[in-house]
Amino acid sequence: MIDYSDINEFEKFFKAQYQSQLQFATYYVHDIDTAEDVVQEVFYQLWSHRDELNKIENMESYIRTAVKNQALKKIRNRKTKNLASTVDLDFEANEATPLELPENRELQKLISKSINNLPPKCRRIFQLSRLEHLTYSQIAEVESISVKTVETQMSRALKYLRKKILPYIFNILC
Repeated sequence: MIDYSDINEFEKFFKAQYQSQLQFATYYVHDIDTAEDVVQEVFYQLWSHRDELNKIENMESYIRTAVKNQALKKIRNRKTKNLASTVDLDFEANEATPLELPENRELQKLISKSINNLPPKCRRIFQLSRLEHLTYSQIAEVESISVKTVETQMSRALKYLRKKILPYIFNILC
């Protein structure tokens, strides 16, 4: 049995667990730097509460759950980006393309306004999916809802956005 209050034994345990926990955290947060923060925060908390660790029967399972919860917390607390800064329709070409014309600015405003007009829950799910690139199952975990609810909300969001944006696009093209 490991004595977690012994810094040398804790360090060996940390080194043995670090890589697998880092990979596990990366699955959720999709960013190595954030995953490193997650794992380090979990092990810091473990060290801070080392007197209680010997009571835990399955330490690997405990850490895995702690890493998962910390990763989901990071995702939940991540500030969603303003759509205007994420919808980047600029092209590298020097010549103006149709999307670089003044109508593009209007389209960006329409998209942003349409997303902001979605109901809050629907808007949050849409942003997690399209702006933060989470899978439906990850969104379900983050929001503590079913995958089916995520699917339904995304369907509603996309239907609403198509209804608002497509007529404008057709007017530009015709």
